[in-house]
Amino acid sequence: MALFKKKEILNEEEMEEEVETPEAEKAGKKFHFPKIKMTKKKIAILVVIVAILFGLFRFFTKNNATTDTTAALNYALTVILKRGNLDDTVSVSGTVASGTVTTVTSTVTTSKVISVNVKVGDTVKKGDTIAVLDSSSIDKQIADRRKAIAEAHKTLRDAADSAKTNADRASDSRNDTAAQQDKAVADAQKLLNDAKNAFNTANTARTTAVNALTDANTRIAAAAADLAAKKLALQQAFDTWQANQTAAGTPTPTPTPGATIAPTVDQDPDYINAKTALAQAQANYDAAVASLPVPLETLQTALNSADAALSAARSALDQAQSAYDAAVTARNNAVKAADNAAADAKTAANSSWEKVKQGTDSGDLEELLKRKAECVLKAESDGQVTELNATVGSVPKDIVAKIQSTDQLIFKVTIPEADINRVKPGLEVRITADSIKKPAEGTLTNISPTAEISGDSAGATAGGATGYSAEISIKNGEGLHIGTKAKGTIFVASKKNVFSVPLDAVGTDESGKSYIRVKQSDGSFKNVTVVTGDFNDQSIEIDGDALQEGMEVLADVNYEDMQNNISGGSDVVY
Repeated sequence: MALFKKKEILNEEEMEEEVETPEAEKAGKKFHFPKIKMTKKKIAILVVIVAILFGLFRFFTKNNATTDTTAALNYALTVILKRGNLDDTVSVSGTVASGTVTTVTSTVTTSKVISVNVKVGDTVKKGDTIAVLDSSSIDKQIADRRKAIAEAHKTLRDAADSAKTNADRASDSRNDTAAQQDKAVADAQKLLNDAKNAFNTANTARTTAVNALTDANTRIAAAAADLAAKKLALQQAFDTWQANQTAAGTPTPTPTPGATIAPTVDQDPDYINAKTALAQAQANYDAAVASLPVPLETLQTALNSADAALSAARSALDQAQSAYDAAVTARNNAVKAADNAAADAKTAANSSWEKVKQGTDSGDLEELLKRKAECVLKAESDGQVTELNATVGSVPKDIVAKIQSTDQLIFKVTIPEADINRVKPGLEVRITADSIKKPAEGTLTNISPTAEISGDSAGATAGGATGYSAEISIKNGEGLHIGTKAKGTIFVASKKNVFSVPLDAVGTDESGKSYIRVKQSDGSFKNVTVVTGDFNDQSIEIDGDALQEGMEVLADVNYEDMQNNISGGSDVVY
């Protein structure tokens, strides 16, 4: 920037300047300007003239600079403001690989390959035959072992048949014993039922006798009660008379000859009345008994007979019950013993049959069959044969073939050490490659916990850049192939539906506020105050009431200043 200073006026005195002209210089003489007398008025006029000339100079030079700057701004890079997503991403690169890799190996180290059914690049299914080994020696061993097992099996079967015959006999014996014992129990049950019936009959007869005697006693109950009451009254009259005699000191009558006889109880009026009443009650009772349809003695005799019959029936019932219980116990014991014998025989038969099924020492046969099966080398998964190490006539060693799935692809990448703390499994990834037109989608699934040195061994020794190996599962891998070089964008975070501009499009004014430069209809640019938010390596979020979609924003807020410097335009500093 050109720097201009105010002209210094030293004093109001006259000044004299002398300069050397070319002619004077040649002559070795100085050329003297004539002395001019400078007054205050002349000095003021001179200053005004200089100012006018300088102003005209600035007008023409400023016009040209403004024109140049405006023209340059017409070619300045701008962006159209619109809402969208502001993504925080991590860029990675790597190679597409198979998510499932299986190997075909052989445990048979003495047999040669007799056929190879695939070649590198072939697509196979799980279970497809890759190669076949010679199993002739194993086949002979299997045949010999099967013959020996068959002979031993026959011996075991004969023993099993004999044991089964014994078990059948024991079962039949058990059934016979059970039938006999069941009959004895049934007979005892019949006798018990008869005894129960007899007892019930005797009990019914006794009940009938009891009811008849009770009915008779009910009919004569009133007369019997009155007779009992009169007997009690007579006894009470006697007791009263005797008590009176004792209280009066009257001696008890004695049969001594010539002695004076005292009055007897038969002479007591109350006793006489009570005795008379008793005689009447007895007569009434006898009349009531005589009126019964069956005499009481007969009813009592019948009841006594019924009691004796019931007692006999009870005794017979008890004996029949004991006999039945004994028969049941005998039946249970006999059947239990027969069951145990039959069970033992069946166990022996089952054991013999189990030996038949197991055979004799067939473990070596199973091992031989396993070795024979291992002579047919099969694919463990669907995929493409990417490695084959078998030829006819050779003995296979280590890995015979390698099969990689083409349906489950993964993207193996290295995450820079600087970004490792920003990513985690589960983040979405966009994958691009020269072989696909549309980006593939993926998910970060696995991150190595330890860093690795990238580059060759020489670079590692020299301290090459470190990174963390990671795997990304590919969702739509159409067009991608194993070994394809690709690039990936890991989406760490994303803000939806926000305004964003390049980082350089935002400036800061003297008050500390952020602003962008928005193009106006006349081609000029105007500051618009914004509030900044999140940002990534390229863009930053902005917000503000004046922002509208479609605004044309200067991509670099410092572009105008650079153009001003280039054109030489600058403000005058006094």
